[in-house]
Parts: sequence; structure tokens; C-alpha cells
Amino acid sequence: MIRYARRMQKFCKAAGVFDVAVIGGGSGGLAFALEGAKLGLKIAVFDYVTPSSQGSIWGLGGTCVNVGCIPKKLMHHSALLKENNEGSTPYGWTPSEQEQVNWDVLVENVQNHIKGLNYGYKGNLQKSGILYLNELATFKDNHTLLYGKLDDFKSKDENKLRELKFKYCVISTGGRPTKLQSIEKHAITSDDIFSQQKPPGKTLVVGGGYIALECAGMLKGLGYDVTLMTRGKYLREFDQDVVKMILDHYQKYLRVNIVPESLPFHSEQKDDKILVKWRSTVNSQEDGGAFDTVLMAIGRQANTQMLNLDKVGIKVNPNNNKIFANYNGEAERTEVDNIFAIGDVLNGIPELTPVASKSGQLLAKRIQLLIKGSYSKQEYENTKLEYNDYPTTVFTPLEYSFVGLSEEQAKQKFGEHDIEIYHSKFVPLEEQLCDKLDENYELMQRKVYVKAICHVSDNNKVVGLHYLGPNAGEVMQGFGVAVKLGMKLSDLQRTVGIHPTNAEEFVLLKVTKSSGADFEKHGC
Repeated sequence: MIRYARRMQKFCKAAGVFDVAVIGGGSGGLAFALEGAKLGLKIAVFDYVTPSSQGSIWGLGGTCVNVGCIPKKLMHHSALLKENNEGSTPYGWTPSEQEQVNWDVLVENVQNHIKGLNYGYKGNLQKSGILYLNELATFKDNHTLLYGKLDDFKSKDENKLRELKFKYCVISTGGRPTKLQSIEKHAITSDDIFSQQKPPGKTLVVGGGYIALECAGMLKGLGYDVTLMTRGKYLREFDQDVVKMILDHYQKYLRVNIVPESLPFHSEQKDDKILVKWRSTVNSQEDGGAFDTVLMAIGRQANTQMLNLDKVGIKVNPNNNKIFANYNGEAERTEVDNIFAIGDVLNGIPELTPVASKSGQLLAKRIQLLIKGSYSKQEYENTKLEYNDYPTTVFTPLEYSFVGLSEEQAKQKFGEHDIEIYHSKFVPLEEQLCDKLDENYELMQRKVYVKAICHVSDNNKVVGLHYLGPNAGEVMQGFGVAVKLGMKLSDLQRTVGIHPTNAEEFVLLKVTKSSGADFEKHGC
């Protein structure tokens, strides 16, 4: 180890001052580094993963690749395969009788895929001439990083800690799950679930955000008994019409047990079960249950505690450890002129992989201009990301995608009388042969919902589009471009649809919410 430290020290000394030091090898950090290398910048990337409370660690690529978007989407797809299999009888197939996923096979294949991605990222950095260090980095001053292993910092052995000089620094360390003290000892988080060795079994998911709902839906789809609870609203920042439909789907179609407005206050291990007690946040009534797995998904905190930010004068939000930035009219610039932050560590910025990646690419171009020293004002402005009108998807079993504002946000921004809602609900063609009945002998057909929110006084400009249904991400990506370009309702209505598809309903919208007319369609 000492020989390695000395070798790296010599390398960095020979390399001199780096143009940019990147702390964090997730989506934003890697996007910045690879784009910066193309522009000729000399870059070093530090990436260090502190083990989770369950001991989970992972490789290069950050949350999305290792414990977020990628494993989640693969397991979500596995759940959809089971769902399609169960509904295949009227289409001439004989469904398999397998009730639960082969967890061992699924986890092994997902983790092998992730390891391949980790290896690919390392190769890309190497091919691009970027120095990659699997080390913890922290600030010594605003032009110097100290780096080494965690134990090196704890021991304060100066022989093991090394220095790296930089002109600019980009912080992209992402976030980690927030813990709930009352159940932390016996619970896991999204950092652990995708690599957990034993099948989750009967699971309690605590949380009301998209991670909680995605995990609950995924686990239920894979064949496990799931209970979901949160202390208040589910998906409170999202369009509440759609949220109600998602929860209705969870209860009536998936049979997820939803505990209303409650929070755990005690947990204990008894034999092979975890006993959890919870209390209503409305009337303080207590209840409890026994589970095989308890999953905390109550939010995330920025991973900034070990950066020594106070040493260089960077302030963070005490509620979430996120960095305050937006100095000099630049969302990513901190109060220290040569230090920037991107992605989930930034206060007030959406925690989305594509947002971090895009901001990383643009910031690389901006810093290249700063180092170059000569550029036009327009050139510089073109390197700033607009943090609005971005499309995204929540991968619940019935997927939800949107771009722009929710109905609640639009009302708050423009006023209730200056917006109009066009919407429609229908049974998609793929569900028309469904023969599954509920306890009231009614067909259990999933329904698609589409919604366009228009700003009336701005020539019915579309300020929000929402879609609940299959393949939601694929549907919304193209509409994201249209909304970004200022699409009006008339643009939608003069567009020819693709038939038969769910997405074509957007160009057929006619029923307004204010009219009170029936918005459910029947027939082709």
C-alpha cells in the first residue's frame, strides 16, 4: 500500500496541476470527465463508496448504475414479464405456475450486468487519458485535495495521504438514503435491496416517494407480499390525479397493503422475523406486523459530510447536506469561484440521472472556456442547463411519465382560472382481451390516463403533459422535445396519431376537466 501511495504521489507530481479534479464517479461526474477529456482538459476522477449499514459497496458508475435506475429497471422488467405471463391465457398461451421469481438467478444476472458496466466505465476513463482513483478525496484548500483510503484519514497518517492540485473542482458525490432511527437496526435501503442474497419475502416498505413506490411495486410484481406506508402524502410533488390512480392500482389490482398516514416507532428481531410497530400520524392509533424484510425509502441526503467543505467556505443545507450554489447566475457554481457542483448534491436541483449527465457535459464546455480565457457571452450562456421542462418516469407497475408542471403547480403559477386541463382515460388495446375478474366479478383491466395542462392566456401553451400506462418513458421522451420547444394545444391537435397506440390519445384530446364531461373512452 505504501509503495502504491508513493507511486501515485510521483505520478501526480509529474502530472503537475490538473485542470479539473472531479470528486464522484457517478452519472454527472463521468459525463463531465469524458466530455472534458474530449475538449483537451487534464482530469482526475475520485470515486469512493462508503459501505451501507448492511455492508453493501459497489463499483464505478454511481447510484444509477449500481443501486438505482439500472437494477431497478431490470427487476421492474422481470415483474412485468410475470404480469404478462399471468394474463396470457386469452391470447392463446398457457401461463407458467411459478408464483415467485427465482431471486438468486435474478440478482446474479443483474449484478453481473452491473459489473460489466463498472468495467466499461473504467475502460472509457483509461482510453480518454483520465486519471481514475478509487480513493476518498477531501478538500485541503480551494486548489488542493487530500486523498487516500478511509482508514488513512481516520489514522491521520500523513505518509499514506496524498495531495492533488487542481485549477477547478467539480463535486458530484451524489446522495445516500436517509435512515429512520426507530427501525434502522433491522432495516435495509435501496443501497442493499438489489444485491440482497436472500429473497426479500414479506416486505414492509416505508416511504412515500418514487423510490418507495417503485420498490413496493417491483417486489409485489416479483411475487412477494408487500405492505407500504408513509407518514403523509404519496408522491406529494407529483400530479395528484395520477397519484390517486397509481395507489388505486396498487390496492385493487396488485393487492398491495397500504397503511394510511403512519410511521414506525419500534422494531425488533424475533427468530427469523422482524417485528415492527407503527403509529398513525392522524390519531396516534398503534398497530404492527411481522416481516422478513423492512425497506427504508424515506428520502436521500447529499453525500457531502466527508468533503471538508467548511475548510473552503462552501455552505450546505443542514436539512439534507446539499450544497448551496447558484452564484454568479450559474446553478452549478458554489460561493468558491473555482469549485462547482452537479447532480444530486446541489440544493434545489432535481435528483435525476439525465439532469446530472447533461449538466456535467455542459459544465465541461464552460470550464474549458474559462481555462481558454476568450469567449463570447453567447458562447458562455450556451453552456448553462435550463433546469425546467425535463421529462421523467416513475417505474411503478403501471408506469407514470410526465414533462413540465403538475396540475397543482400550474394552478399555483398561473392561477386556477388561467389553465385548462384536457384529459382522457381508456382501456388500452392490449388489455381488451383480459378475462381476470375481481371479487365483484368485474374485469380487472388496467386503464391508461393522459393529461395535457394548458396555459390559456399564452395561446394554450402546453405547460405539462402526463401519462399513466405501459411504456411510459418511451411515450414521453419525444413529447419532452415538443414541450421544450413551446408546443401549443393546437400543435397537438393538428398532429396525426399512430394507430393503434396509447400515445396517440394525446393528439385526440378534446374533453376538458372544467366541463365536467365524462373523460373515459369506450371503443377503439
